[in-house]
Amino acid sequence: MEKIESYKEDGDKYVPEQYKNSSKLRGVVDALLAQCDDLEAAFFEILGSIDLQTAIGPALDYLGEIVGVTRKPGESDDAYRTRIYQYRDLQGDPTHEVLRAALHLLTGQTDIGLYPNWPAELYWVPPQAEKYDLSQLVSDSMTSGTSLVQGTFLCCEDEEAYGLIVLEDNGQPLVIDQRWPDTLYELVDDDGNYLVDSDGNHLVALDFLTTD
Repeated sequence: MEKIESYKEDGDKYVPEQYKNSSKLRGVVDALLAQCDDLEAAFFEILGSIDLQTAIGPALDYLGEIVGVTRKPGESDDAYRTRIYQYRDLQGDPTHEVLRAALHLLTGQTDIGLYPNWPAELYWVPPQAEKYDLSQLVSDSMTSGTSLVQGTFLCCEDEEAYGLIVLEDNGQPLVIDQRWPDTLYELVDDDGNYLVDSDGNHLVALDFLTTD
């Protein structure tokens, strides 16, 4: 899209010859065209602020949120812009390597393990357990009916030989859902219905395995 630098100059050729020397008419027309110049400048300023190549600050944050990439604390515009480009380029390819690369971009963690959980779930296990919101990644990269769950390895007890518990048939580490201390879990029955008290409040419980 090409910017019109001067509506007056661009519009001169459309003024009928008999009115070109009319100072009153030209004064009114030129005043209107000057306002068009201001609108054109404002429009292109807005257009530039939402262009990924030139956006900075909050405008770049907005574009990143659309893609699903949140700015890290202290991250510069250039570094953040690069991550947005990289994540955008990953869209549409469902392979494990691309998904692992997307997880790296979103979390900053490397050596991320991906482990299938039959029938349609995939565990991702980062080296360092931290909470992440990957709802946008799941929406963009996972097909309907599948899920991506943060998991953790099931390890031997402290008094036993150190190591991961693995499956006997394929030697794959046993992975379970990542559980966070002091997290409240809503209780449900066998049919998935929430259990409530007499006032209709959902019943919740702490995970005794991770909570002191």
